[in-house]
Amino acid sequence: MNPIGLILILCALFVVVYFLVFRNRGTSIGFGGSSNNKYTTLDDRYNAEKKAREDELNRLLEKIHKKGIDSLSKSEKARLDELTKK
Repeated sequence: MNPIGLILILCALFVVVYFLVFRNRGTSIGFGGSSNNKYTTLDDRYNAEKKAREDELNRLLEKIHKKGIDSLSKSEKARLDELTKK
């Protein structure tokens, strides 16, 4: 095989490997690089999860305020304990 043909084949192979390795760069974070993921950065994901924890904590605290601590189920008490430790 002539050297130019070999160089072209190696370049093509390099391009294929490059796109296979770096195909998820620049896309939204998450598993599989899905562009359907609603989080665009790790900060967005962290903030969304933090807001969800705060909302859940507020819901539990509101229930305690209205009905008392004894109105919480075992799982709600365990979750309240988990949320207040973070």
